[in-house]
Amino acid sequence: MDYNFWIPLILTLVGLYLAHRQVRFMEAQPGVTPVPQLISRLTVRRYWPMGLMILLMAGCWIPYFLVNPSHQLAPAWRTESEVISGREYANEIVELDGKTFNKCHFENVKLIYHGLGVTTCIECSFAGKIYVGSDSPAIRQFMILDRNFQGKFFERVGTVDTDGKGNIIPNP
Repeated sequence: MDYNFWIPLILTLVGLYLAHRQVRFMEAQPGVTPVPQLISRLTVRRYWPMGLMILLMAGCWIPYFLVNPSHQLAPAWRTESEVISGREYANEIVELDGKTFNKCHFENVKLIYHGLGVTTCIECSFAGKIYVGSDSPAIRQFMILDRNFQGKFFERVGTVDTDGKGNIIPNP
């Protein structure tokens, strides 16, 4: 449960209810005209603290949406692919997202996949220590599951696609 969302929401709703009660209390005082019937300098002077309170309550949500990373849009999936042919990588970090490696050689490299685009290796060779990793929590979890379940429960751990209705379509 996201308490960072629900607690401010409940407090804001309680504050709005109390602001409503205060406006009704002020209207019940002798000689006070209700807000909807008269917008005048006297009414604005009388009710400006209520307006400021409502504005501040709404403003307290700005940091929630600016700072909380779960509300930021994910980067777009890269549909285009950069083709890299015949390159040799040695003792370096190689980002895989959105790249097609054709006849490349990898030696003692760290392959990093962020999960932002398709990657393909065609006739590539690998030597030395190869580290494959990701900074994406979902991909890291899948890699852990793949390592734990390979050869224990499943013949093969692979990927699946879904159709428009959410039904799973296994990949060959």
